[in-house]
This record gives sequence, C-alpha cells and structure tokens, in this order.
Amino acid sequence: MNIFTTTGRAIGDPQTGHTLAGKTKCMFVIEADAEANDLPLRFSCVTFGGVAERAAEIVDGNHLLVSGKLVGNAHTKSMNMIVNNIEVLGEN
Repeated sequence: MNIFTTTGRAIGDPQTGHTLAGKTKCMFVIEADAEANDLPLRFSCVTFGGVAERAAEIVDGNHLLVSGKLVGNAHTKSMNMIVNNIEVLGEN
C-alpha cells in the first residue's frame, strides 16, 4: 500500500459520529500547503477509532501533518483520504 503524507490547514470544524459497529468516526477537510504560484489542494479526510478521537479536537485553521491512503470516488469524481496519523503542527 502507498502512504500519502501532506501538511496543510484544517478548513472548518470536524464532523464526528460513529460507525454501525460503534467505532468513532471523524471527517474533516485539509487544504494542502502550496508553493507561491500553485493552487492549493483540498482533501476530504475520514479517520476511525483513536485517531478519530484526536481529529475531533481539530480547530479551523490548525496546521496539520496527516498521512494515510488516498482513495478515489468514481461517483463524486473526487479523491479522499483515509487518515491513519494526525499531528497538529500549530494552532491558529
């Protein structure tokens, strides 16, 4: 499996919930850091379990380091990220 790692800013506040099995689930958006002339990329992220509990504490504007697996969604024609590691590098 390939692991994708990026840094960026949290956009908005995370949305938390639970799976049917009762596991904590958290969804959030990160805008990747971009070079001066590049457009920033936004990734919709989802995480589960203990990592989701940490992700629930993210605040809009936090600078994050995230890593996980990129997955494509043919229906929405978008790329999403299943995050397995989050580190807050700075708070807004």
